[in-house]
Amino acid sequence: MKLRTFVQETFRHDYTCPLCGREKFDETPFCKRCETLFAEPRLFVCPKCGRRSVSEGLCSDCKHLPPAFTHCRSFADYEPPLSYAVIKMKFHNQPFLAAPLAQKLVDVWQKEGLAADGVCFIPLHEKRLKKRGYNQSELLARHFSEATGVPIVCALTKKKESKEQRTLSREARKKNLSNCFSADKKAVCGKTLLLIDDVITTGATLDEAAATLKKAGAVNVYCLAVCATPDPALKNLQKPKKSFLSRLFKRKGTK
Repeated sequence: MKLRTFVQETFRHDYTCPLCGREKFDETPFCKRCETLFAEPRLFVCPKCGRRSVSEGLCSDCKHLPPAFTHCRSFADYEPPLSYAVIKMKFHNQPFLAAPLAQKLVDVWQKEGLAADGVCFIPLHEKRLKKRGYNQSELLARHFSEATGVPIVCALTKKKESKEQRTLSREARKKNLSNCFSADKKAVCGKTLLLIDDVITTGATLDEAAATLKKAGAVNVYCLAVCATPDPALKNLQKPKKSFLSRLFKRKGTK
């Protein structure tokens, strides 16, 4: 771990909220306003991938192509201010944010009432790990392990470097990640595992990693992520629609 990363992980960062910059005077990692925004409820959540969806039951993606993991859960949607925290942790060299974000994972895990033999994390390829200096998913997993007592299992390795996933479609993501992970059979055989990552976008990364673990002998693979992007079908429902009266007045005004 780089010196800067070690310092940021070791020393306290609780004088101001890392998201909005407001001063705070308690031990909570984020200010009360940001915590309130985190807590916005999600009416419908896909029981398989854990993303917010348009209705009860499986989302369209999971109906079409069920993922390999048993099921996945996330703390909240990938939206501000929570998305800012993940971006800062991941891309702006602020690994200390992994500790408070991991606590959100602990909250979800305890609410679900699940159990696992070990905690795994999505690995980075050695080139990317060297460039970034740390693996944000590993930091989340280690903080989670410390809080829950579920032991870390370093079972996954990323054996080939894949393209950046952010701009790819679900099908392209799956193809991009095909056969990119390998698993230690001795470490996972016969076990129920929890797999941790920072963000669920389409679920392709967790799907491929879970499939690799199950091929190596894992019995069940549960997944946890800090946040998840909602089902794309929600975008169409969220577009503002003009009322009948506004359309009527517009027609009259054009005469």
